[in-house]
Amino acid sequence: MATSPYAPLSANEDRDEVSAGTKTHAPRRSTLLLILPWLISLFMTLLLVKQAALISIAHDSCSKCIWKEFEISKSTTPKTLNRPKQRRAARRQIPLTTTHVKFTGGLKILDGVGLVREIDSTLPAYVGTPSPELDAAWEDIVQPLNVFVTEKELEGDTVGTSPDPETGLYVAMPQGFHDLHCLNMIRQRLHLDYYSAMARMNRTTLDTHIDHCIDSLRQSLMCTGDMTLIRTYWIDERHRMMANFDNDHMCRDFGALKAWLRARDAEDGSTWRESADRLLGELQVAS
Repeated sequence: MATSPYAPLSANEDRDEVSAGTKTHAPRRSTLLLILPWLISLFMTLLLVKQAALISIAHDSCSKCIWKEFEISKSTTPKTLNRPKQRRAARRQIPLTTTHVKFTGGLKILDGVGLVREIDSTLPAYVGTPSPELDAAWEDIVQPLNVFVTEKELEGDTVGTSPDPETGLYVAMPQGFHDLHCLNMIRQRLHLDYYSAMARMNRTTLDTHIDHCIDSLRQSLMCTGDMTLIRTYWIDERHRMMANFDNDHMCRDFGALKAWLRARDAEDGSTWRESADRLLGELQVAS
């Protein structure tokens, strides 16, 4: 009769096998204890790397919300949209800072009065009856409108422009500040009795300028598309909803933008030469 290859072990062989099995498991537990700290260390390292990546992504998202590609790249075609070198001068030199701003000037309905506009007396006024103070407030946020930039900062995109013959620098205006200029023009157009110089302009020329301003503002607003929600509340007495305009907005640091413009002022007759010389000096140092 053939012998099975799977013959049962003898009692002594069984004890030896159990003993041998016990001996082989002991080193495995010891090895696990030895490598456990390293495994924990590796896990913590990976966790820190992931956290750093998330912070980097958040910072990049913040950067994109402050500096849009359409205003910092000389082309918005897919091939050039994300090239690191194609960045405007403003992004490289203006600090990436934002501020929380509560919008003011909201509308309210008061019993016996009707619709009123809330006024924060601690802030400069930009609307209302024309006055020298009102004009000064607008000039402070609009000027300078034209600033010096270099050919290098334009990154070779000089089509449709030419250098200033006296300095060799180029002159440009940021879109947002042109929008403010246009808004001020529309405001003045509402008060021709006060702004006599505008009243003396050819009416067709004036209206053409105003139409340009309105359409420029339309395009800018549609382009930036602020989606901050204006909440509403119910008024029992009037059986209607009313908008609450006192909302917080995440805004660019307007002071930082103004500081950059003032350092490159191409309009002020008393400082434009100094601004140009400073910029030309920076070019020489960089080269």
